[in-house]
Amino acid sequence: TSIFFFFFQAEDGIRDAQESRGLGDVYKRQLSPPAIPPHRHASQGLSSSSPCGDDGTECTAESQRKSRKAAVEAAVDEHLSMHETAMVGTFASIVAQTATYPLNVVRTRLQTQGVNNRPRIYNGMLDCFRHIVKKDGVQGLFRGLLANYLKAVPASAITFVAFEESNKMFAKWNRAPTH
Repeated sequence: TSIFFFFFQAEDGIRDAQESRGLGDVYKRQLSPPAIPPHRHASQGLSSSSPCGDDGTECTAESQRKSRKAAVEAAVDEHLSMHETAMVGTFASIVAQTATYPLNVVRTRLQTQGVNNRPRIYNGMLDCFRHIVKKDGVQGLFRGLLANYLKAVPASAITFVAFEESNKMFAKWNRAPTH
């Protein structure tokens, strides 16, 4: 369920909750639990103000926002290097390509049957899966995967690096003082 939670947290406003410090920071935040004051009890619920400071001061939404902003500004810049970002992109691409490639094989077989006097063999997606596994084994679903890696993996690594580096550049422009 943590992967499911991560997906929706990322999609439903993680950028609004805390300033992003790069792709690596997103994953690091998923591994560490949120900071909750130890003396806060479940009976207090999510009230907008409750004692949370060591000196008994009230925690309002505004003071919590200021505290988060100060923590983000004081934090060490945790951006991944270009090489690390490329490695993350490479790994993500390999996992994604491996997981989805059997569907690409089936799609290609279904699209090319009946073309250039090829016989129509398959009666749908499941029938195509069965035929491939029966004839070539499970490895038949992955025929051509290496060529696909050679095309898609470098493209994903480059995309990850370009996105992260442009993000850093725009963040610097955003922080520049305006006159």
